[in-house]
Amino acid sequence: MPTKVLYLAVDRAMFPPALFTAYTARRHSRAQAFDIVIAVPENSIEPEWLDWACSHIDVNVKEVRFADYLGIDKTSNPMYPPSCCYRYLFDLFIGSGYEKIIYLDADIRVAGDLSRLFDLDLGIFAFAARPGLTTAHDIIPGSWRDKYLRTLEWDIADPYASSGVLVINPERWLGLDFGRRVINFLQNNLEKCLLPDESALNLLIRGEFLPISPVWNMLTTTWLQTDVSDLLCPAVLHHGGNCKPWKVTDWTLTTGDRHEAVHYQRFSRNSPLLGFVSGERLSWKGAKKYAKAFVRRRLGGTIDPLINLKKYRSHIETFWFADKAQGLIACDVNGVLRVVD
Repeated sequence: MPTKVLYLAVDRAMFPPALFTAYTARRHSRAQAFDIVIAVPENSIEPEWLDWACSHIDVNVKEVRFADYLGIDKTSNPMYPPSCCYRYLFDLFIGSGYEKIIYLDADIRVAGDLSRLFDLDLGIFAFAARPGLTTAHDIIPGSWRDKYLRTLEWDIADPYASSGVLVINPERWLGLDFGRRVINFLQNNLEKCLLPDESALNLLIRGEFLPISPVWNMLTTTWLQTDVSDLLCPAVLHHGGNCKPWKVTDWTLTTGDRHEAVHYQRFSRNSPLLGFVSGERLSWKGAKKYAKAFVRRRLGGTIDPLINLKKYRSHIETFWFADKAQGLIACDVNGVLRVVD
């Protein structure tokens, strides 16, 4: 029996992309055996989808009464449904006996051998995550990031954990009762937690996590906008933000990229998840938005004007990452950080 498990926790709307994420994790993992669990609300998924997930991807789908434990029916941010917090209740659907757990957001494509990340030694820490927000960007006065961090009363000298990929020591996590503490904090501080999937976690830990490199959690828009391919080769591409590659028209016109959308199109053709990947008709407002994005790209700008390429490159080159220190990733002959075979 595998002692390692990869899990996702989603609502009905995100179940199809979660299956895609699980499929890519299976496809690219070379050596280690691990289980994959996807947790969903009880009675929310069609039986044929559940059967297909098990038979075609070797995924164990667990149905959970999340509403009984979450204690909120909305967040302060309409972009984030309460389901974004399901990840913190993994003790409801992950059994005992696992020595290491990896959590993934459902808007991810695994492009490398994720199983290597199970070898990460967490030491005294309950979990590892990619540092984000405060280390990878300039905080421009008046920007949403600036306002968000001010709302949190965050010291930008403290690393901020991106919760899209988490490597977890379940014994230590559960011993510290992190999951319930995160949920309780969120319940009592909804207005403060503008990013409910990670605000409460960060306010509780205040930088006390093991940092891993963007190799394991590279924001796809950042990858497309910045010339850092000479520095690293992502094993995990994270499609964070509103724009998703399974919404083909929006993704292609906003980012100028079609490569990611093609992966989802190919996957959906061989699955019963009808309507998962779609193209959308353009409204006049949408056309203007995409025109601006196109002009900005042609002029050498970025989708996100807060990205500072010089600072981001320096972060990749100089920050202490545990996965690099432990030899899970290393520079190849061209100096590019990548997963070690």
